[in-house]
Amino acid sequence: MRRAMPIHAQHGALASGKQARRAVADFLLEDDHLGPDQADEGLGLNIPDYVHPHAKWDLIITGTDDAAGIECTVSAVDSEYTRSARVQADGDDRLRATLTVPDTGLYRVTVRSDHSPTLTQLVFAGPDGTIYLDE
Repeated sequence: MRRAMPIHAQHGALASGKQARRAVADFLLEDDHLGPDQADEGLGLNIPDYVHPHAKWDLIITGTDDAAGIECTVSAVDSEYTRSARVQADGDDRLRATLTVPDTGLYRVTVRSDHSPTLTQLVFAGPDGTIYLDE
């Protein structure tokens, strides 16, 4: 019986990441060595699934409190909008940035680091539910 191997990735990054491709190739080639029992130390990304345009929300990177070598961007999936996020130490081995997005739509948050796989996650910016009546 093969052992499970956790991989630091979510959604689309799981399907396209090097770690996942290597694990699948090893499985198909029946290579018994699938790496360590536990995932390597790495970064984690916590963001909300749903935000409102122009409203502040927090992005949290876990696994480090050193912002050196960390590149974080927020990009609209269907437009040219891209913004860098400035992360700062927040204690407890994590970094934090407070962000806003300009409009409704789907946005991709990407975190790159020299010492961890690239992390990506999607956030949807939608209306706040307030109904405005024409006078």
